[in-house]
Amino acid sequence: MDWTVVVALLALLALNALASLAVLRDPASLAGRRFAQLAIVWLLPVVGAIVCLAVASAHAHGDRAASNAAPFADNAVGGDMHAGASAGDCGGFGADGGGCGGD
Repeated sequence: MDWTVVVALLALLALNALASLAVLRDPASLAGRRFAQLAIVWLLPVVGAIVCLAVASAHAHGDRAASNAAPFADNAVGGDMHAGASAGDCGGFGADGGGCGGD
């Protein structure tokens, strides 16, 4: 066997092993989904490994994004950033002829 074939097989084995570890460490996946992803990794060696690594990476980035957004959650769910102005205050049809904040 030629050494390039051996190197290619070792690289494929390493890629599949890395993808398998990423799938097994993904906390967002259920057991059935993990089994399906592992089957894809080993039955479709290069494409399956790349796809499963991308999915695991997306889940990891999504978890980090959710934890980074937590300090601003009060604004995301309807927190009032302009507490001094009411919704009818800046409509342009108020008693002051259209300015914001006037009577």
